[in-house]
Amino acid sequence: MNFCNFITLLLIIFTAFTSTTTFCKDMIIFGYDSKPPKYYIEDGQSKGILVDIMRWIGKEINYNFDIRLYPWKRAYHHALEGDGGIIGLSWNEERDKIFDYSDVMYFDDVVLAVRKDNVFSFNLIKDLKGKSIALERGSSKGNEFDNLIKTGFLKPVWSNSMPQSLLLVLSGHADMAVAGPGKIGYMMTIYNEASSYPSLVKNRDELTIIPKPIVRDPNYLGISKKLAAHDFLAKFNSALKKGKDSGAFELIIEKYTQAFHLP
Repeated sequence: MNFCNFITLLLIIFTAFTSTTTFCKDMIIFGYDSKPPKYYIEDGQSKGILVDIMRWIGKEINYNFDIRLYPWKRAYHHALEGDGGIIGLSWNEERDKIFDYSDVMYFDDVVLAVRKDNVFSFNLIKDLKGKSIALERGSSKGNEFDNLIKTGFLKPVWSNSMPQSLLLVLSGHADMAVAGPGKIGYMMTIYNEASSYPSLVKNRDELTIIPKPIVRDPNYLGISKKLAAHDFLAKFNSALKKGKDSGAFELIIEKYTQAFHLP
């Protein structure tokens, strides 16, 4: 075989290989490191409902998602810069100018934590008028909730984490705190995430939650418009629908719900 024929054979083999082989693509995905069961770090590993949903979708569309969980402000900054996508993102008008959104990944039932000696009736939003609410800096719970803060209907008391918000309620600096997702998220926080807050561990039995959620907040994957990820999001949404329709995501949610037991 002469040299020209050898090169031709190599090109044929290479073309056949590349036409039949699917290459896995990489993408960095940011998220919050301390909001179980949605996402959290345990033994140095990223875990949670949204983390597992991303991994399931990654297998479906042949993407390797490098999931990095940080404090929310840091994760959000990386997403703003276009360093990757971000999970657990709520929609509001301001963010809609910055991010392209997936379809809904998960609904976050936002509940209110209060002191047991300060429980109040909550049926309508008007029942909360003038109350102070502890919540994390930079967080959003959707346009409707954010407007309650912007208009002064609710008085914000800012914190750096949900455990800190709960401590503000215990100390009387806030009437209530944003908690969740749902009762399970609140319980996982006061038992699993409270170890760094001795005062919360000591006094957590003085807290309770109001059963009715203040809002059911849709959570999305957001990707900076800088990255022009429309084609990717179309594939992502198709796999997202498949996971919902097949019941795969229900099993993921059940896994985290059933895995948590009160000590």
